[in-house]
Amino acid sequence: MAITPERMYEYTEPVTDAYRRLEDVLFVLIAQHLKTEVEPDDVFQWQSDKISQLQSLDRQAIKELSKTTGIAEPLIRQAIEYTANETIRTIDDQVKVVFDRASSEWITEFIVLASMGGVFTPPPKPDNFNFAVRQQINRTFREFNVFINETLITTTYGEGAVARMYRRIIEETIGRVMSGRKTVQEAVSDTVIRWSQRGISSGFVDRGGRAWSLERYAESTIRSTVNNTYNEFTIERMRQYGTDLVLVSSLPDPREACSYIQGRVASLSYPSSNPKYPSVYDFGYGEPWGLRGVNCRHRFYAWFEGISENNQIQYDIDEAQERYKLSQQQRHYERQIRKAKRALNIAKVFGDEELIKRYNNLIRTRQAKVREFVSKHNLPRRYDRERLII
Repeated sequence: MAITPERMYEYTEPVTDAYRRLEDVLFVLIAQHLKTEVEPDDVFQWQSDKISQLQSLDRQAIKELSKTTGIAEPLIRQAIEYTANETIRTIDDQVKVVFDRASSEWITEFIVLASMGGVFTPPPKPDNFNFAVRQQINRTFREFNVFINETLITTTYGEGAVARMYRRIIEETIGRVMSGRKTVQEAVSDTVIRWSQRGISSGFVDRGGRAWSLERYAESTIRSTVNNTYNEFTIERMRQYGTDLVLVSSLPDPREACSYIQGRVASLSYPSSNPKYPSVYDFGYGEPWGLRGVNCRHRFYAWFEGISENNQIQYDIDEAQERYKLSQQQRHYERQIRKAKRALNIAKVFGDEELIKRYNNLIRTRQAKVREFVSKHNLPRRYDRERLII
């Protein structure tokens, strides 16, 4: 089966789901530890009692993190191995189509045809194939370990993200109670929900100084890794076939950088190996924001000058960019639904009927907004992106 954006998504999304679930579970655990059955007479005694439960919370967080790691690591390995192997196989299939056409039309100058003596035989995998795959897997494991595992839990090297957040929630709750506006139960449930909307911080801080949440880091890292694997083995396999020209696939909703090159032929070299075609690097190739970047869904098709055919749909650039903006708006609405569902779960832990009613209504309101939005713009509804996994 040819490698496609949809198939790559099927392999990367379970990894994101595992860490999305971990965030949801950790917020439920925090809520369970901070829940108060009876309104305390002394708010500072309540503070002391809840701080004493920190070690118990840490132990449970370690258990959940270990469970998530056990689920995620085989999925990460599977995603990278699938991408590497299917990239090679897909390019071989593409070249065979060109080879068969060249053979039927007696285009003997076709370099692959000449080198195979009339019988298509894919070359062996690159010598460094297994080593390169292992490198990608081990690098990803290290990154998840450094920016998630070692960041979340308290060790002899310092307090973890969960413990720090737990303390901050308690401090904010005390401040809100002391201001006279809320009871402890009201203040703590509101505060936990507000923190849940931000997510749990990973150890990764981007160049803009923004700390990424667990979910965002996991999603970005696994997608980036899979895309890098695809890029690396595409270039290597193309070299084995003696070309560096590719036809970029077309999408109805590409990112801006990709919209200018999709459906066209480009060179994988910089500068371009062929003056007729631009270089993929002119369109941010490999950069997070560019062609084949973190969330890019474009594919490359092997292109052989004089024999390959461009069968890609030629979308209007302005219309494609507008459709991309609509897709990003839909992603925003989906995230808002997940956040409301997370808040509802926390409200249920506290047993606050007013909050439960509020967030049930909010979920319905946000779902109605998505329903109206996709209907208006003729977009597919993505229920899988709206669900909560816990």
